This record gives sequence, C-alpha cells and structure tokens, in this order.
Amino acid sequence: MANNKNSVLKRPAELTPHIIIITSTVFLTLFVTDRFNGAMNFIAHDLTEKMIITCALIYVYQTVVFILDFGSKRRLLSLLLLCALSAFIAVYLLMICVRDLNVDASRLMLLEYNKFLLMIYSLLSVASSVRVIMVQRAYKMSCNRRSGRNYNIK
Repeated sequence: MANNKNSVLKRPAELTPHIIIITSTVFLTLFVTDRFNGAMNFIAHDLTEKMIITCALIYVYQTVVFILDFGSKRRLLSLLLLCALSAFIAVYLLMICVRDLNVDASRLMLLEYNKFLLMIYSLLSVASSVRVIMVQRAYKMSCNRRSGRNYNIK
C-alpha cells in the first residue's frame, strides 16, 4: 500500500482480490452450468443474487482502496481504468440484484444479457484482481528493499 500509516484497513485490502477471484470463478462455473442445463437456473437463484451483491460490494471496496493507494501512479492508469470499468458493472449488477430481491414478479437476472454481463464482470474482475495482487506484492518488495530488510525469497 502507498502509505502504511494512511492505508485504509490494510489487511482486508490485501484479502479482497483473493475473495473476488474465488467468487468470480464460482460465477463463471454457474454460468457454464446454466448454459449446459438451463433448467437448473443457478444464476437467477436468490442465493446467487446475494453472492453477487456481496461480491459487487467487495469489488467496489477494492477499487476505492486501490485508487486511494495507487491513484497517483501514472503507469497504473490502464489497471485503474479496468478496475473502474469492473466497478461500474458491479454497481449495475448490484442494482439489478437488489431490485430482484425486492420484486419477486420480474426477475431481471433471467435476461440473457444480464447473464453475459455477469460473465464479463467475472472475467474482468479476475484479471484486475490478479494484477492488483501483483502490484501490491511488487510495492511491498520495493518498500522492503528501501527499508533495508533483506528477505531470502527462494
């Protein structure tokens, strides 16, 4: 993180990319399963929608923390844009799921383009989360070199 003193909840910020990778992989698995057996309809299930809400909130948190910590780095602009795009899609999916939980009559997650949007979000969030992990580790290693700590990494 940029400043250890000013880092927003340092430990959860390091765990969120891993949580997002796991949940996005679950969403991709459910999407593929729905493609092969449409009667199962995993994507429009209430539990899946609650998982989407949770994952979207975690992803928006990760994006805000990443922008606060690394927003001034110009060479990370493409990653910042990817995080912002994924966060925008996450907010859209969040609004759909909250509306679906409140209104039982119309299930918006049943629409095909929303299922594909969930798949695209899952792929984008996995890609950006892997890159966030790499940036966090590279920053930690550079901070350790500057502070004089010498770790033997084998």
